[in-house]
Amino acid sequence: MTISDTYLKRERSFAGIFLFIISFTIARTIRHASIDYCGGPCRVVLYPPESPWAPDVYRVGVNTVTRWINILFHFKDATISNAMIDFVSTFLGLTILCYLAVEGLSTLRETIAARIATLGLFLAFIQFPIGFIYYQGRGETLPTVLFVAVALLCLSKGKDKSSSGSLWMLLLIAATAAHSFFRADVPFILGIATILLSLIPGALADLGSLSGNLFRGAGVTLISGAIQAYLKWVRFPNAHYGSEHAIVLKFNLNGTPLSLLALCLLPFLWMAVLVVRQRIRLTSVELLILAASAIYLPIWFTVGMVTEVRIFVPFLLALCVVAARVSASYLLSKNILTSPDAI
Repeated sequence: MTISDTYLKRERSFAGIFLFIISFTIARTIRHASIDYCGGPCRVVLYPPESPWAPDVYRVGVNTVTRWINILFHFKDATISNAMIDFVSTFLGLTILCYLAVEGLSTLRETIAARIATLGLFLAFIQFPIGFIYYQGRGETLPTVLFVAVALLCLSKGKDKSSSGSLWMLLLIAATAAHSFFRADVPFILGIATILLSLIPGALADLGSLSGNLFRGAGVTLISGAIQAYLKWVRFPNAHYGSEHAIVLKFNLNGTPLSLLALCLLPFLWMAVLVVRQRIRLTSVELLILAASAIYLPIWFTVGMVTEVRIFVPFLLALCVVAARVSASYLLSKNILTSPDAI
């Protein structure tokens, strides 16, 4: 069935307005929380190499971009610049993820029922990770969401050997290099996941050839790893954690962190059950999302506080793409959305 252009315009307008409101609310909420924390307008702090505090110094890109915006627009309050970064990152990141869910990945996108189900479920699923951003968001959280979305889009579009494929590859490399000054761990893990899945026959067939996938994965891994090495051993060689420890596995094994971990993963356990029981075929990008999330999860559990769910939020939002498509496929296969008896 052919979907009319009028319907597509209305669908995209609805999604755009919905995501705009969410993005504005997140940026506004985080800004007010920052003002309350600072007791008024905040200034930009650039960490000196002499006494840096790890791992905050490895997020040097956040303060650098904030300072540039302050200079460009003559702002004296850093919370305004941070709010602009959060709004743009959230809106663009969620828009790209929404596109991947409804247009880029869904094998059922040719029907209106499938599009409505996938879009509605995506907008519903993202409310769960967003809830953790409101009271845990930091300067690098939402730009990381944007990076993950852009990287997935580049990988899904860059399989062609034409000039357009090369442009997507260049965008992926540029995004990786820029974002590694915000958080180098996420692109590094995404690159590792791409390399590992490339070695499994057919896993990334939708993304191009074996050599192409290995090249993209290795490029992302090497660039992010090199920048992190520069920040750690060249730019900030004296970075320290103070009285804290880099390994916090013992703390995370307590009851409260474990219960919070189960809570943040609960909606996606439903997705896993559907994939296994219904044998739903996943696309290459969906497999990449699951692989990167699975690799990052034990790392987060070992070196990051599980109570700080914001660390894992970029992957949780990416998982919403998979959860929406899988859930929509299940509901449509059971005629739950199209049968009159379902009402």
